[in-house]
Amino acid sequence: MIQNWKFQRGDIFFTRFDNAIGSEQSG
Repeated sequence: MIQNWKFQRGDIFFTRFDNAIGSEQSG
């Protein structure tokens, strides 16, 4: 699912999304 988004939106969007998720999971 996330991989598909990366392919559609681009690495930039994926990076921002991953950063937001990581921040939430981290704390």
